[in-house]
Amino acid sequence: MRGMTRRLAFATLAIVALIAGGFGLAVSSLAQPHSGANAGIAGGAMAGMDMPMGPAVVGPSAGATITISNFTFTGTFTVAPGSTVTVKNSDTTTHTLTANGGAFNTGNIAPGTTASFTAPSTAGAYGFHCAIHASMTGTLTVSAPASLTVPALTKHALVDTAYTATATASGGNGTYSFSVSGGTLPPGLSMSTAGAITGKPTTAGAFPFTLNATDTSSPALHGSVATSIVVDPMTITTKTVPSTGILDAYSVTLHRHGGKPGYTWTVITGSLPTGITLSAAGVLSGAAQCVTPTASCAVGSSTFTVQVADHGTPQNTAQATFSIKVLPEKITTTSLPGGTVGQVYAATQLTKFGGGTAVTWTVSSGHLPPGLMLSSSGQLTGTPTSAGSFVVHIRVAPSDAGVTSPTATKAFTIVIATP
Repeated sequence: MRGMTRRLAFATLAIVALIAGGFGLAVSSLAQPHSGANAGIAGGAMAGMDMPMGPAVVGPSAGATITISNFTFTGTFTVAPGSTVTVKNSDTTTHTLTANGGAFNTGNIAPGTTASFTAPSTAGAYGFHCAIHASMTGTLTVSAPASLTVPALTKHALVDTAYTATATASGGNGTYSFSVSGGTLPPGLSMSTAGAITGKPTTAGAFPFTLNATDTSSPALHGSVATSIVVDPMTITTKTVPSTGILDAYSVTLHRHGGKPGYTWTVITGSLPTGITLSAAGVLSGAAQCVTPTASCAVGSSTFTVQVADHGTPQNTAQATFSIKVLPEKITTTSLPGGTVGQVYAATQLTKFGGGTAVTWTVSSGHLPPGLMLSSSGQLTGTPTSAGSFVVHIRVAPSDAGVTSPTATKAFTIVIATP
Protein backbone atom coordinates (compact mmCIF):
# COMPACT_ATOMS: atom_id res chain seq x y z
CA MET A 1 0.00 0.00 0.00
CA ARG A 2 2.80 2.40 0.83
CA GLY A 3 4.40 1.83 -2.60
CA MET A 4 1.06 2.36 -4.35
CA THR A 5 0.57 5.61 -2.45
CA ARG A 6 3.93 6.91 -3.54
CA ARG A 7 3.25 6.02 -7.18
CA LEU A 8 -0.14 7.84 -7.09
CA ALA A 9 1.42 10.94 -5.50
CA PHE A 10 4.15 11.08 -8.11
CA ALA A 11 1.67 10.72 -10.98
CA THR A 12 -0.59 13.40 -9.54
CA LEU A 13 2.24 15.89 -9.19
CA ALA A 14 3.50 15.19 -12.68
CA ILE A 15 0.06 15.87 -14.16
CA VAL A 16 -0.23 19.15 -12.19
CA ALA A 17 3.22 20.20 -13.39
CA LEU A 18 2.29 19.56 -17.03
CA ILE A 19 -0.93 21.53 -16.70
CA ALA A 20 0.85 24.40 -14.97
CA GLY A 21 3.53 24.51 -17.63
CA GLY A 22 0.96 24.70 -20.41
CA PHE A 23 -1.26 27.37 -18.86
CA GLY A 24 1.25 29.50 -16.92
CA LEU A 25 -0.42 28.75 -13.58
CA ALA A 26 1.21 29.52 -10.27
CA VAL A 27 2.18 26.19 -8.82
CA SER A 28 5.46 27.13 -7.18
CA SER A 29 4.01 26.10 -3.88
CA LEU A 30 4.16 22.49 -5.08
CA ALA A 31 7.91 22.75 -5.18
CA GLN A 32 8.10 23.46 -1.45
CA PRO A 33 8.85 20.58 0.98
CA HIS A 34 5.80 18.89 2.48
CA SER A 35 5.51 17.65 5.99
CA GLY A 36 5.25 14.06 6.85
CA ALA A 37 6.14 11.05 4.79
CA ASN A 38 5.19 12.69 1.52
CA ALA A 39 7.90 15.41 1.81
CA GLY A 40 10.55 13.29 0.22
CA ILE A 41 8.18 12.14 -2.46
CA ALA A 42 7.26 15.73 -3.40
CA GLY A 43 10.87 16.81 -3.42
CA GLY A 44 11.87 13.84 -5.55
CA ALA A 45 9.01 14.35 -7.95
CA MET A 46 10.08 17.98 -8.56
CA ALA A 47 13.77 17.22 -8.99
CA GLY A 48 15.02 18.10 -12.49
CA MET A 49 11.69 19.70 -13.50
CA ASP A 50 11.38 23.41 -14.67
CA MET A 51 8.46 24.47 -12.56
CA PRO A 52 6.86 27.96 -12.84
CA MET A 53 7.95 30.57 -10.26
CA GLY A 54 4.73 32.59 -10.27
CA PRO A 55 1.97 33.77 -12.62
CA ALA A 56 3.07 35.19 -16.02
CA VAL A 57 2.18 38.86 -16.69
CA VAL A 58 0.56 38.76 -20.10
CA GLY A 59 0.56 42.14 -21.88
CA PRO A 60 0.37 43.84 -25.29
CA SER A 61 3.25 43.30 -27.69
CA ALA A 62 3.70 47.05 -28.25
CA GLY A 63 7.14 48.65 -28.16
CA ALA A 64 10.42 46.79 -27.99
CA THR A 65 10.37 43.00 -28.06
CA ILE A 66 12.83 40.49 -26.58
CA THR A 67 12.47 36.89 -27.68
CA ILE A 68 13.60 33.85 -25.72
CA SER A 69 14.66 30.99 -27.97
CA ASN A 70 16.99 28.07 -27.36
CA PHE A 71 17.71 29.40 -23.86
CA THR A 72 18.95 32.72 -25.31
CA PHE A 73 17.61 36.29 -25.13
CA THR A 74 17.44 37.98 -28.55
CA GLY A 75 15.84 41.14 -29.96
CA THR A 76 15.75 44.82 -28.97
CA PHE A 77 17.94 45.51 -25.97
CA THR A 78 17.93 49.32 -26.19
CA VAL A 79 14.70 51.05 -25.19
CA ALA A 80 13.41 54.46 -24.13
CA PRO A 81 12.77 55.28 -20.47
CA GLY A 82 9.34 54.16 -19.33
CA SER A 83 8.63 52.25 -22.52
CA THR A 84 6.88 48.91 -22.60
CA VAL A 85 9.10 45.91 -23.29
CA THR A 86 7.42 42.72 -24.47
CA VAL A 87 9.11 39.38 -23.81
CA LYS A 88 8.10 36.41 -25.96
CA ASN A 89 8.96 32.89 -24.83
CA SER A 90 9.50 30.74 -27.91
CA ASP A 91 11.11 27.93 -25.92
CA THR A 92 9.41 24.77 -24.75
CA THR A 93 10.08 25.51 -21.12
CA THR A 94 9.22 28.32 -18.70
CA HIS A 95 11.58 31.32 -18.33
CA THR A 96 11.71 34.71 -16.67
CA LEU A 97 13.41 37.98 -17.52
CA THR A 98 14.51 39.45 -14.20
CA ALA A 99 16.68 42.51 -13.60
CA ASN A 100 19.76 41.79 -11.51
CA GLY A 101 18.90 44.67 -9.20
CA GLY A 102 15.17 44.08 -9.20
CA ALA A 103 14.27 47.07 -11.43
CA PHE A 104 11.93 44.89 -13.50
CA ASN A 105 10.69 41.31 -13.59
CA THR A 106 8.31 39.54 -15.92
CA GLY A 107 7.60 36.71 -13.55
CA ASN A 108 7.28 33.27 -15.11
CA ILE A 109 6.61 33.15 -18.86
CA ALA A 110 5.16 29.85 -19.96
CA PRO A 111 6.17 28.39 -23.32
CA GLY A 112 4.46 30.11 -26.26
CA THR A 113 3.24 33.09 -24.23
CA THR A 114 4.36 36.69 -23.73
CA ALA A 115 4.83 38.99 -20.77
CA SER A 116 5.71 42.65 -20.53
CA PHE A 117 7.34 45.10 -18.17
CA THR A 118 7.95 48.82 -18.03
CA ALA A 119 11.50 49.92 -18.63
CA PRO A 120 13.07 52.00 -15.84
CA SER A 121 12.61 55.76 -16.10
CA THR A 122 16.32 56.36 -15.47
CA ALA A 123 18.75 55.86 -18.32
CA GLY A 124 21.47 53.26 -17.84
CA ALA A 125 22.51 49.67 -18.43
CA TYR A 126 20.48 47.06 -16.56
CA GLY A 127 21.77 43.49 -16.41
CA PHE A 128 19.13 40.76 -16.37
CA HIS A 129 18.89 37.00 -16.19
CA CYS A 130 16.43 34.17 -16.17
CA ALA A 131 15.58 33.32 -12.57
CA ILE A 132 15.02 29.70 -13.53
CA HIS A 133 18.07 29.24 -15.74
CA ALA A 134 20.86 31.34 -14.28
CA SER A 135 23.13 30.88 -17.32
CA MET A 136 20.72 32.99 -19.41
CA THR A 137 21.80 36.66 -19.12
CA GLY A 138 21.62 39.94 -21.02
CA THR A 139 21.76 43.71 -20.65
CA LEU A 140 18.92 46.16 -21.24
CA THR A 141 20.12 49.63 -22.20
CA VAL A 142 17.71 52.42 -21.30
CA SER A 143 18.50 55.62 -23.17
CA ALA A 144 16.56 58.79 -23.83
CA PRO A 145 15.17 58.69 -27.35
CA ALA A 146 16.58 61.03 -29.93
CA SER A 147 14.55 64.20 -30.23
CA LEU A 148 14.14 67.03 -32.70
CA THR A 149 15.58 70.46 -32.09
CA VAL A 150 13.01 73.21 -32.61
CA PRO A 151 14.32 76.82 -32.56
CA ALA A 152 12.14 79.54 -31.07
CA LEU A 153 10.52 82.08 -33.36
CA THR A 154 12.11 85.54 -33.23
CA LYS A 155 10.48 87.56 -36.01
CA HIS A 156 8.09 90.25 -34.77
CA ALA A 157 4.80 90.93 -36.49
CA LEU A 158 3.13 94.29 -37.05
CA VAL A 159 -0.55 94.81 -36.45
CA ASP A 160 -2.70 94.66 -39.62
CA THR A 161 0.40 94.09 -41.74
CA ALA A 162 1.13 90.97 -43.80
CA TYR A 163 3.35 88.56 -41.87
CA THR A 164 5.31 85.50 -42.97
CA ALA A 165 7.58 83.26 -40.95
CA THR A 166 8.59 79.62 -41.14
CA ALA A 167 8.95 77.19 -38.25
CA THR A 168 12.03 75.00 -38.53
CA ALA A 169 13.45 71.89 -36.89
CA SER A 170 16.59 69.80 -37.12
CA GLY A 171 17.36 66.14 -36.50
CA GLY A 172 15.33 63.12 -37.45
CA ASN A 173 14.75 62.34 -41.10
CA GLY A 174 14.24 65.95 -42.18
CA THR A 175 10.52 65.75 -42.94
CA TYR A 176 8.54 67.53 -40.25
CA SER A 177 4.98 68.25 -39.27
CA PHE A 178 4.33 71.27 -37.02
CA SER A 179 1.56 72.10 -34.58
CA VAL A 180 0.78 74.58 -31.80
CA SER A 181 -0.25 73.72 -28.25
CA GLY A 182 -0.39 75.42 -24.88
CA GLY A 183 -1.39 78.78 -26.32
CA THR A 184 -2.44 80.32 -29.62
CA LEU A 185 -1.04 82.21 -32.53
CA PRO A 186 -1.94 85.90 -32.70
CA PRO A 187 -5.46 86.45 -34.11
CA GLY A 188 -5.23 86.69 -37.87
CA LEU A 189 -2.26 84.32 -38.21
CA SER A 190 -2.33 80.62 -39.04
CA MET A 191 0.25 77.90 -39.45
CA SER A 192 0.30 75.07 -41.97
CA THR A 193 1.52 71.62 -40.97
CA ALA A 194 4.64 72.42 -42.98
CA GLY A 195 5.38 75.29 -40.56
CA ALA A 196 4.46 78.28 -42.75
CA ILE A 197 3.00 81.05 -40.58
CA THR A 198 1.06 83.64 -42.56
CA GLY A 199 -1.67 86.22 -42.25
CA LYS A 200 -2.27 89.71 -40.91
CA PRO A 201 -2.38 89.93 -37.11
CA THR A 202 -5.29 92.04 -35.94
CA THR A 203 -4.30 92.55 -32.32
CA ALA A 204 -1.08 93.89 -30.85
CA GLY A 205 0.62 92.09 -27.96
CA ALA A 206 2.75 89.06 -27.09
CA PHE A 207 1.22 85.65 -27.80
CA PRO A 208 3.06 82.70 -26.16
CA PHE A 209 2.57 79.09 -27.23
CA THR A 210 4.41 75.79 -27.61
CA LEU A 211 5.66 74.97 -31.09
CA ASN A 212 5.76 71.20 -31.71
CA ALA A 213 7.52 69.25 -34.46
CA THR A 214 7.20 65.58 -35.41
CA ASP A 215 9.10 63.76 -38.12
CA THR A 216 8.08 60.73 -40.17
CA SER A 217 10.54 58.28 -38.59
CA SER A 218 9.24 55.02 -37.15
CA PRO A 219 8.91 55.48 -34.29
CA ALA A 220 8.44 59.20 -34.84
CA LEU A 221 10.74 61.70 -33.18
CA HIS A 222 9.33 64.76 -31.47
CA GLY A 223 10.55 68.16 -30.37
CA SER A 224 9.03 71.31 -28.97
CA VAL A 225 9.93 74.78 -27.78
CA ALA A 226 8.15 77.44 -25.77
CA THR A 227 8.07 80.53 -27.95
CA SER A 228 5.92 83.51 -28.82
CA ILE A 229 5.10 85.93 -31.58
CA VAL A 230 5.12 89.59 -30.60
CA VAL A 231 2.77 91.78 -32.60
CA ASP A 232 3.98 95.34 -32.48
CA PRO A 233 1.35 98.08 -32.46
CA MET A 234 0.96 100.67 -35.17
CA THR A 235 3.50 103.43 -34.56
CA ILE A 236 4.23 106.92 -35.82
CA THR A 237 7.75 106.74 -37.20
CA THR A 238 8.31 110.47 -37.64
CA LYS A 239 10.40 111.53 -34.65
CA THR A 240 10.70 115.31 -35.07
CA VAL A 241 9.49 118.05 -37.39
CA PRO A 242 11.64 120.96 -38.61
CA SER A 243 11.45 124.55 -37.51
CA THR A 244 10.15 127.23 -39.84
CA GLY A 245 10.63 130.90 -40.45
CA ILE A 246 7.74 133.25 -39.94
CA LEU A 247 5.67 133.46 -43.16
CA ASP A 248 7.86 130.83 -44.88
CA ALA A 249 6.09 128.04 -46.73
CA TYR A 250 6.01 124.84 -44.65
CA SER A 251 5.25 121.27 -45.74
CA VAL A 252 6.05 118.10 -43.79
CA THR A 253 4.47 114.64 -44.21
CA LEU A 254 4.10 112.51 -41.09
CA HIS A 255 4.72 108.76 -41.39
CA ARG A 256 3.44 105.69 -39.56
CA HIS A 257 4.26 101.96 -39.55
CA GLY A 258 1.66 99.21 -39.43
CA GLY A 259 -2.09 99.34 -39.37
CA LYS A 260 -4.76 98.73 -41.98
CA PRO A 261 -4.95 101.21 -44.87
CA GLY A 262 -7.46 103.98 -44.51
CA TYR A 263 -5.59 106.22 -42.08
CA THR A 264 -6.84 109.47 -40.54
CA TRP A 265 -4.57 112.00 -38.84
CA THR A 266 -5.81 114.52 -36.29
CA VAL A 267 -4.44 116.89 -33.65
CA ILE A 268 -5.77 115.68 -30.30
CA THR A 269 -4.06 118.05 -27.85
CA GLY A 270 -2.14 121.30 -28.07
CA SER A 271 -2.18 123.57 -31.12
CA LEU A 272 -0.29 124.16 -34.33
CA PRO A 273 1.31 127.50 -35.14
CA THR A 274 -1.19 129.95 -36.61
CA GLY A 275 -1.21 129.42 -40.37
CA ILE A 276 -0.13 125.73 -40.31
CA THR A 277 -2.68 122.90 -40.49
CA LEU A 278 -2.64 119.09 -40.41
CA SER A 279 -4.54 117.29 -43.16
CA ALA A 280 -6.29 113.95 -42.66
CA ALA A 281 -3.53 112.45 -44.81
CA GLY A 282 -0.90 113.51 -42.27
CA VAL A 283 0.57 116.53 -44.04
CA LEU A 284 1.55 119.62 -42.03
CA SER A 285 1.41 122.58 -44.38
CA GLY A 286 0.94 126.33 -44.62
CA ALA A 287 3.00 129.28 -43.40
CA ALA A 288 3.32 130.45 -39.83
CA GLN A 289 1.60 133.79 -39.47
CA CYS A 290 1.89 136.67 -37.07
CA VAL A 291 -1.06 136.64 -34.73
CA THR A 292 -1.21 140.43 -35.04
CA PRO A 293 0.63 142.38 -37.74
CA THR A 294 2.78 144.43 -35.43
CA ALA A 295 6.46 145.05 -35.15
CA SER A 296 6.61 142.59 -32.24
CA CYS A 297 5.34 139.59 -34.23
CA ALA A 298 5.12 136.64 -31.82
CA VAL A 299 7.42 133.71 -32.55
CA GLY A 300 8.28 130.62 -30.53
CA SER A 301 7.38 126.93 -30.21
CA SER A 302 3.99 125.31 -30.61
CA THR A 303 3.63 121.86 -29.04
CA PHE A 304 0.89 119.48 -30.09
CA THR A 305 -0.02 115.77 -30.11
CA VAL A 306 -1.24 114.02 -33.23
CA GLN A 307 -3.08 110.73 -33.57
CA VAL A 308 -3.35 108.41 -36.53
CA ALA A 309 -6.21 105.90 -36.65
CA ASP A 310 -6.39 103.03 -39.12
CA HIS A 311 -9.30 101.22 -40.74
CA GLY A 312 -8.84 97.98 -38.80
CA THR A 313 -11.35 96.10 -36.67
CA PRO A 314 -10.60 96.68 -33.89
CA GLN A 315 -9.28 100.09 -34.83
CA ASN A 316 -5.61 100.74 -34.11
CA THR A 317 -4.32 104.16 -33.11
CA ALA A 318 -0.94 105.70 -32.43
CA GLN A 319 0.04 109.05 -30.94
CA ALA A 320 3.12 111.24 -30.99
CA THR A 321 3.95 114.71 -29.70
CA PHE A 322 5.82 117.31 -31.75
CA SER A 323 6.95 120.92 -31.51
CA ILE A 324 7.26 123.36 -34.38
CA LYS A 325 9.57 126.23 -33.61
CA VAL A 326 8.69 129.42 -35.48
CA LEU A 327 11.81 131.55 -35.91
CA PRO A 328 11.87 135.30 -36.54
CA GLU A 329 12.86 136.76 -39.85
CA LYS A 330 16.56 137.55 -40.16
CA ILE A 331 19.05 138.63 -42.80
CA THR A 332 21.47 135.77 -43.33
CA THR A 333 24.06 137.58 -45.48
CA THR A 334 27.07 137.89 -43.19
CA SER A 335 29.04 140.68 -45.00
CA LEU A 336 29.23 142.68 -48.22
CA PRO A 337 32.30 142.72 -50.45
CA GLY A 338 34.42 145.83 -50.96
CA GLY A 339 34.92 147.55 -54.26
CA THR A 340 37.20 149.89 -56.21
CA VAL A 341 36.42 153.34 -57.48
CA GLY A 342 35.61 153.25 -61.16
CA GLN A 343 35.24 149.46 -61.34
CA VAL A 344 31.93 147.61 -61.65
CA TYR A 345 30.91 146.31 -58.23
CA ALA A 346 30.45 142.54 -57.95
CA ALA A 347 26.71 142.10 -57.94
CA THR A 348 25.61 140.68 -54.58
CA GLN A 349 22.24 139.17 -53.65
CA LEU A 350 21.30 139.60 -50.04
CA THR A 351 19.62 136.61 -48.36
CA LYS A 352 17.24 136.15 -45.47
CA PHE A 353 15.40 133.55 -43.39
CA GLY A 354 11.69 133.84 -42.72
CA GLY A 355 9.35 136.52 -43.84
CA GLY A 356 7.96 134.64 -46.81
CA THR A 357 8.74 135.38 -50.43
CA ALA A 358 6.91 138.72 -50.91
CA VAL A 359 9.45 141.05 -49.32
CA THR A 360 11.07 144.40 -50.09
CA TRP A 361 14.67 145.35 -49.37
CA THR A 362 15.51 148.95 -48.44
CA VAL A 363 18.20 151.04 -46.79
CA SER A 364 16.79 151.98 -43.42
CA SER A 365 19.69 154.22 -42.29
CA GLY A 366 23.20 155.17 -43.30
CA HIS A 367 24.35 155.43 -46.89
CA LEU A 368 25.53 153.12 -49.61
CA PRO A 369 28.82 154.08 -51.30
CA PRO A 370 28.11 156.62 -54.04
CA GLY A 371 27.47 154.83 -57.30
CA LEU A 372 25.89 151.69 -55.69
CA MET A 373 22.20 150.93 -55.42
CA LEU A 374 20.03 148.32 -53.66
CA SER A 375 17.08 146.91 -55.59
CA SER A 376 13.84 146.04 -53.86
CA SER A 377 14.65 142.38 -54.48
CA GLY A 378 17.84 142.68 -52.41
CA GLN A 379 20.53 142.92 -55.11
CA LEU A 380 23.39 145.36 -54.67
CA THR A 381 24.93 146.63 -57.95
CA GLY A 382 26.68 149.64 -59.55
CA THR A 383 30.11 151.26 -59.97
CA PRO A 384 31.58 153.09 -56.92
CA THR A 385 32.61 156.70 -57.50
CA SER A 386 34.08 157.58 -54.11
CA ALA A 387 36.55 155.80 -51.86
CA GLY A 388 35.94 155.28 -48.15
CA SER A 389 34.25 153.09 -45.55
CA PHE A 390 30.49 153.27 -45.62
CA VAL A 391 28.12 151.92 -42.92
CA VAL A 392 24.62 151.11 -44.07
CA HIS A 393 21.59 149.52 -42.37
CA ILE A 394 19.56 147.31 -44.69
CA ARG A 395 16.01 146.31 -43.92
CA VAL A 396 13.78 143.56 -45.30
CA ALA A 397 10.02 143.74 -44.73
CA PRO A 398 6.78 142.35 -46.21
CA SER A 399 5.86 143.83 -49.55
CA ASP A 400 2.21 144.08 -48.50
CA ALA A 401 1.73 147.61 -47.25
CA GLY A 402 -0.89 146.34 -44.79
CA VAL A 403 1.60 144.07 -43.06
CA THR A 404 4.26 145.90 -41.10
CA SER A 405 5.82 142.79 -39.59
CA PRO A 406 7.87 140.72 -39.52
CA THR A 407 10.93 142.75 -40.42
CA ALA A 408 14.67 142.35 -40.08
CA THR A 409 17.49 144.90 -40.20
CA LYS A 410 21.24 144.40 -40.33
CA ALA A 411 24.22 146.79 -40.48
CA PHE A 412 26.96 146.29 -43.07
CA THR A 413 30.24 148.07 -43.77
CA ILE A 414 31.31 148.45 -47.40
CA VAL A 415 34.90 149.53 -48.10
CA ILE A 416 35.64 151.18 -51.44
CA ALA A 417 39.30 151.52 -52.36
CA THR A 418 41.02 153.89 -54.78
CA PRO A 419 42.36 152.41 -57.98
